[in-house]
Amino acid sequence: MKNKFIAVSIIFTSVLFTLPAKAGNPEHLKQLRETKQCQQCDLSGFNLSGVDLSFAVLVGANLSGANLRGANLKNADLTGTNLTKADLSGANLNQAYLNNANLHQTKFMGASLRNTRGLPIMTAIAPVPKIKIPPLPPINKLPSTKLILPRLPLPRPRPRLRIPPLPRPRSTFLSPAPLITPKKPINSQGRSPQPYPDKLKQAFLKSCSQNMQPKMQPTCSCMLNRLEKEYSLSEFLRISFELADGKQLPAGWMQIGVECVKEVVSAANNNPF
Repeated sequence: MKNKFIAVSIIFTSVLFTLPAKAGNPEHLKQLRETKQCQQCDLSGFNLSGVDLSFAVLVGANLSGANLRGANLKNADLTGTNLTKADLSGANLNQAYLNNANLHQTKFMGASLRNTRGLPIMTAIAPVPKIKIPPLPPINKLPSTKLILPRLPLPRPRPRLRIPPLPRPRSTFLSPAPLITPKKPINSQGRSPQPYPDKLKQAFLKSCSQNMQPKMQPTCSCMLNRLEKEYSLSEFLRISFELADGKQLPAGWMQIGVECVKEVVSAANNNPF
């Protein structure tokens, strides 16, 4: 019977210690959430973690044992507030007022305290004790010894080589004959003639005969011979590409075509058979 009473006492004691502490007034908590003004309120033991209490007025309030982790208390007025054993870890206390606040065993780990007013330094950060380091014993002075290094011979500078100036060439009346390069025959426009490839000629004649009547084949041949003499290969290709893009026929080509037509017609009149 005695052992049973002891077991029941142990269970009751453990349950008693695990029960939460007495919280504050719920009406005060409701007032705080609605108005952010709760002076002389009892908010002890409440869970206010992450709550936005910026610009809140909590003058003289009881927040002992309250959970304010990560709460936003920026510009809040906590003058004379009881924050004993309150958890303000990670809270935003920038520009808040903590004048005459009770900060006994208050947790500020990771809290932002920029421009916080009335925060006592001694309670927030414990002073680091000064450690006195004993002076070192004097070191015996060693006898001064001079280290004399042998003088090494300096390398002699190498003499500079003087190159005599080259003799000036004697003036002669004979001048070297200029190199004569053979001149390439040029056409009437000052360009060197360049034969067109056979495939290019065949393509031109085929296109010309398709666009014109088959009887105009001699005219197409005449135009090809004249163009080969008057225009270089690069110019011929450039103008051909421009014609393929829809540009107008150059005046030079039109003149060559007119002259070739007259030449073919006159030849046909002279040789009717």
